[in-house]
Amino acid sequence: MPRNRDNHEESDEPELVPSGTLAKRVGVTARTIARYVEDGSLKPTEWTAGGHSRWDLEDGIRQWREVSAEKRRAKKQQHAKKREERSQK
Repeated sequence: MPRNRDNHEESDEPELVPSGTLAKRVGVTARTIARYVEDGSLKPTEWTAGGHSRWDLEDGIRQWREVSAEKRRAKKQQHAKKREERSQK
């Protein structure tokens, strides 16, 4: 098996990173990632024996983009509905 520059064997499996690393890459806090995991919006690649989430970074970023876009759409719809209700009064 080929070795990378740190002399570790390369693997076809993605490197798994902790939630804090994912959070930094998408510009939020680790607590925000944890809340999205708790509500089922984000799904970690795996869990450690100690109960910590680990992420395939590319997949975590993809999930974040999808979920955050959906939440923004829902928020816009909610605001539009409130404006419409106010204008009918």
